[in-house]
Amino acid sequence: MDDIRASDNFFAFADMKYDNLFIDQTEVAFCHSGDFAQGAFDWHTHRWSHILYAVSGMMRVEVADSLWLLPPQRAIWISADVPHRTDCLAPTHFHSIFFAPSQISQMLPMRVFAVSPLAREMIRYASRWGVQRDPADVVANHYFETLLLLCQQWMADELALRLPRPQSESLGVVVDYVLRAVDSADLDTAADLIAVSPRTLRRQMQREMQMTWRQFLHDARMIRAMELLGAGEQSVTEVAFAVGYQSLSAFTKAFTLFTGEQPSRWSMVSAQ
Repeated sequence: MDDIRASDNFFAFADMKYDNLFIDQTEVAFCHSGDFAQGAFDWHTHRWSHILYAVSGMMRVEVADSLWLLPPQRAIWISADVPHRTDCLAPTHFHSIFFAPSQISQMLPMRVFAVSPLAREMIRYASRWGVQRDPADVVANHYFETLLLLCQQWMADELALRLPRPQSESLGVVVDYVLRAVDSADLDTAADLIAVSPRTLRRQMQREMQMTWRQFLHDARMIRAMELLGAGEQSVTEVAFAVGYQSLSAFTKAFTLFTGEQPSRWSMVSAQ
């Protein structure tokens, strides 16, 4: 436990695995709540499947083949034993519901989903049952069983908050370039970085990532805009220019189609 600095309800992590923590040492479902400071939690796994719900703040969760954005009032399902890395882009208040391995009959796909008012209240209510709860508590046991069944229904409405991560080193270079320069990234420069023609790069992205260059750049810009708006430090106009749009109306239309909410509304909800 030398890697962990802990207070009553806050954990700061160094390079370590969660499965060294007390939260993986029980055999019944429970809720773990707290606050994360801004920063990264390096690659780790749990032997528990769980949902991570961002009440406030903003997180980014990365697995081998995908990068997910977790804004406020959204949750992500993370299956047991899946290596993942979490970046807190702003101080974040969270609830995590951990389900006992015996409750999971099959591995569920990782995905982000909206937390409805019902889901929000059920997750909040579950926070009364922490890791040290009584395993014989019949009400708690049935409650978590019901919550698991409902989670599987809620996850059916997946949100488009995912960017694919490539397996090849060359496309990894391209993806990193785009994520660092969403405002100015262009196909010719990306192709030059890995010494191929633009046409070859397009084909490689379609084959390996099942996504066109144009779609990847668009989605990367939208997800970066969500992060910037969630941070609350820039206006909508400033964010539009920061992700490569020269027209505020074009940005607003693209963002609204991608998220279902206008940028100003997204910024306001994220700040709550």
